[in-house]
Amino acid sequence: MKARSRASALAGALGLILLAFAGAAQSQYTNYMRPGVNFNNLYAAQADITLSNMMRQSQMIGYLNSVKASQAKAAGRAPPVASPPPPAAVAAVAPKRPLSATDFRPAGARDTAQQMSAAVADPAGRAQMVQVFRQIQETLEGTPGFRRNNLASAVTVLLGVSLQVLTGKEFDDAQSQGLLQLVNDELAALPGFKALSNEKRTQMYDAMVMTGGLIAGIAHNAAEAGDEAQALQARTMALDALASLGLKP
Repeated sequence: MKARSRASALAGALGLILLAFAGAAQSQYTNYMRPGVNFNNLYAAQADITLSNMMRQSQMIGYLNSVKASQAKAAGRAPPVASPPPPAAVAAVAPKRPLSATDFRPAGARDTAQQMSAAVADPAGRAQMVQVFRQIQETLEGTPGFRRNNLASAVTVLLGVSLQVLTGKEFDDAQSQGLLQLVNDELAALPGFKALSNEKRTQMYDAMVMTGGLIAGIAHNAAEAGDEAQALQARTMALDALASLGLKP
């Protein structure tokens, strides 16, 4: 219950950031070049590892199926027949590596907010979007339990938010921790991860955190206002984000 309250409070805080920029930025981000695609083109294509290959691995798919099955059971629905959960328990992810294995030292220009706002044509709106992205990242990084400068945490934010938006169900504490540990272990095991420069890790981390926070904020505001157009925008962005990670809901 506590985990769900924290998640709701965080989504509300992210939503307030967007509402604070209710002028040009508010109108721009609803027609904004989809951040999931933007992230995929700018950062994933430049990386020395392919995150989508990692996320397609059977253990990851099996874990996500088990989470969805658990959520469906909690909601009183039968899990999809085509996607049966694995026999292992949802939260039974034995740590293989410490979370420090996916830590990195920030490097580079840290201009992801500017890059992701570049599609906004109006200069004033673009400047507002830069501020939105920076405040989103600051809010997420200040959340208790979030591990700053850790690529697994950033992947988990983007993945978890996207799945929650599409399923309408929040992850509980055990599911969130299990997902983080699994992403950490899978990522740290990739040979290319060790060769990935701190600058590229920083770019990917920033883009994932900002995109995940933006999706969460839009989805929260849509639910609060009953705005189906914003809800559709959030779902579309979530689908794009999962696609950038090589996953389908």
